[in-house]
Amino acid sequence: MLFSKSFSRVFLVTTTSVISTLFVANLPAKAATFSVSETVFTLDNFSTSPQNPSVESITNTVAVSRDEIDIAEANAEGTVTFEADSDFAFLNADFSSDAFGEGSNFFSFGESSSFAVGTFVLNAEQILSFDFALSLVNFNDIDSLLDGGVSTLSGVYFSLFDNITDDVLGDFIAVSNVETNLAEGRNNDFTFVDGSSNVEFEGFSDENFEGNSEFSALFLTGSYLQFFDSPTEVRLEVGTLNRSCVQASPTTDPCTRVPEPSNTLALLFGFLGLGLVSRLVKSKFNSSY
Repeated sequence: MLFSKSFSRVFLVTTTSVISTLFVANLPAKAATFSVSETVFTLDNFSTSPQNPSVESITNTVAVSRDEIDIAEANAEGTVTFEADSDFAFLNADFSSDAFGEGSNFFSFGESSSFAVGTFVLNAEQILSFDFALSLVNFNDIDSLLDGGVSTLSGVYFSLFDNITDDVLGDFIAVSNVETNLAEGRNNDFTFVDGSSNVEFEGFSDENFEGNSEFSALFLTGSYLQFFDSPTEVRLEVGTLNRSCVQASPTTDPCTRVPEPSNTLALLFGFLGLGLVSRLVKSKFNSSY
């Protein structure tokens, strides 16, 4: 589905599609239960360069199989860079996670997250602007409904604040979640994109939320632009999250066996602090969308 966003309109994208070949070639031949999540997020063409850009990333994996014939594997990896000099600035985050299980008693969890921050010192009557591009792709696969449950998530956000008052000066979020074969008929598949009035974006999505192989793919480009009447110090925060969970047998939440996933909570708190999670939930469950 092609779509665009101008000013404060919200898009909840849920379409069927034909893009599953993105991941089929990468699945193990013996795959019984499989999850993969991939994210690329780039910011460039900054109107002015940030001071003291910094980045951090965290990966976490857990793989548990109870019997010798059971198999559990998980991976999480990626890199994030935020480079700047007087004439140039560029941020790139490229992360993935995957989880695989085979047998009757396994649990696999892979998660990667990143965070970047930079500060812009602006004069009166100066514009701050930059462009961004992203791709979020999730893929779930099971051999049959007798296999385990799968949960896969990818997400990105950026937020801008007045560095003195902490007032929000702009924000953007894109999140995609795919769940397959969960207990009690649970089905929380969605792709969500939202931005503040000074963020514009366009792109397309492709999804299949039915059957033993489900996927979502989102590709966007966009821009942020804000004019400042008075001298302002602006803080930019950027985050990404990828998470893959598989568990046998089907449960209502295949990720629940992981203790204290503090990196996930930290990133979601960043969303929640801006009211973005609240907006996501309201948009998904409001019949008027």
